[in-house]
Amino acid sequence: MGPNTYVEDLSDFPDLQIETANALGNGSAAVCDRSAPDKGGVPGLDPADFDPTPANIAVVNDLACRFLDGQDRPLGRGPNDPCVQFPPPSEEYRFVNPASKIQFCGKIESPVAFPVGDTLITVRLRDIDGHVGEPAYFIVRIVE
Repeated sequence: MGPNTYVEDLSDFPDLQIETANALGNGSAAVCDRSAPDKGGVPGLDPADFDPTPANIAVVNDLACRFLDGQDRPLGRGPNDPCVQFPPPSEEYRFVNPASKIQFCGKIESPVAFPVGDTLITVRLRDIDGHVGEPAYFIVRIVE
């Protein structure tokens, strides 16, 4: 189907690896607490740290499990299941880059809300051959 965005046994990082410098939501240390009634947040890691320690693996899996395919599974989405809705007049769902083969879709809701201010996001991906790419960085800015 697509890259694994969550490793249930927490033995390794998932294929989608994201760390945030600030905690999201309540910063709960519970891994993949994305279901009611105990929805929780995600701890932050500042500075970003992809050393394969149990603590780092847990934090990365906690955020990655929230990126779901069309069947609510923690997987990437293929071209037949896009999640980016384009503005009117089309309002259709498709990949932003038509050459892409996979996309990751995560809904940011209050349990994993970004705090006010700037949050550095560090992302890297593992390819189908098991190689991890260089990290990419961006900032999410939330104003009051």
